[in-house]
Amino acid sequence: FNLGCLLLENRNPAAAAVELASYTVHAPASVEGWTKRGAAELRTRQFEAADQSLRRALALNPRAAEAANALGVLYVQRNRPHEAYQTFAAAAQMQPGYAPALLNQAVITHTGFAVRPVDYRPAALQKYKEFLALQPRPSQWAAVAGIVQQLEFDLAPQAPAPPPVTAV
Repeated sequence: FNLGCLLLENRNPAAAAVELASYTVHAPASVEGWTKRGAAELRTRQFEAADQSLRRALALNPRAAEAANALGVLYVQRNRPHEAYQTFAAAAQMQPGYAPALLNQAVITHTGFAVRPVDYRPAALQKYKEFLALQPRPSQWAAVAGIVQQLEFDLAPQAPAPPPVTAV
């Protein structure tokens, strides 16, 4: 398990998937093992295997926010944005304050694919602000703060233009 996690951390998901598959054979009740295995399979674009691994993790623990979040990423990869949004929302409810799920919710809303109101930007702004309110600050905080600033500027009511001055 540790070797698989280390390989995954060091951006070698193919080798990580092999190690984590071996681990889950020996520890079939390990939610974390199935979750990490699914993440490695997702990164190697083994979508069917990732789906099975992540669903196995959620079957073992229906409140496994990391597995639900990874399943949401899988839905994004499969161009299923509505399911991705719902899965990210579920992950955020499973573990309040779970930064990856909150950020993924904000991003999928910001793209406008998952939520299609007339203007999706206010909903995205709200999700980004929820992310920024987390303590301690997540590592992506500064980048997200820039996005929030731009969205607030874009959504600010524009002052009416002054009437044209006419010569007398």
